[in-house]
Amino acid sequence: MSQVIWVGKMFGGKIDERGDPFDKPFILKYSKKIDSICRKNHIPEISTFFDSTELRAVMTDDYQGFEDGYRLVEAKGKWFEPSEGIENIENLLGILNKTPVKFGILSDRYNDIIEELKNCLEQLIEIGNKKGKFHFCIVP
Repeated sequence: MSQVIWVGKMFGGKIDERGDPFDKPFILKYSKKIDSICRKNHIPEISTFFDSTELRAVMTDDYQGFEDGYRLVEAKGKWFEPSEGIENIENLLGILNKTPVKFGILSDRYNDIIEELKNCLEQLIEIGNKKGKFHFCIVP
C-alpha cells in the first residue's frame, strides 16, 4: 500500500470532504530528509504538520465511536493555522531554491518535491483566505 499526503481542510469545525485532488507521495517518502533540512535551517519540520488519525483508524478499523473517519478527524486530528504552514513552506522553498538537494538515488525527485510544496502553499493560502485550518493528512 502506497501512502500519500493530502492537504486536509477544515472550515467552521467541519472537514471539507472533497479531499485533495493532488496526491503528494514525495513529501511523505522524503519527509525525513526534508525534516533534516528544516532542522539545519531552524524551521519547523514538515512532519510537524502530518496527521495520521484517519490512517490509524483505517488500518485498525477503529473509529473510536465516531460514525466515520471524517468525524473522527474533525474531533481528534491535529489542526494548524494556515499562516504556520505558509511560513514554513515559503522558508523551505527558499532554502531549496538557493541550494538544490537531490531526493532519491536512481532518479532525482527534487522537481517533484518543489511541485508538491508549491501545491501545498497554494492550498494553504486559499484555506487562510477562507479562515480555515489545515493539516497534511497521511492517506493510504
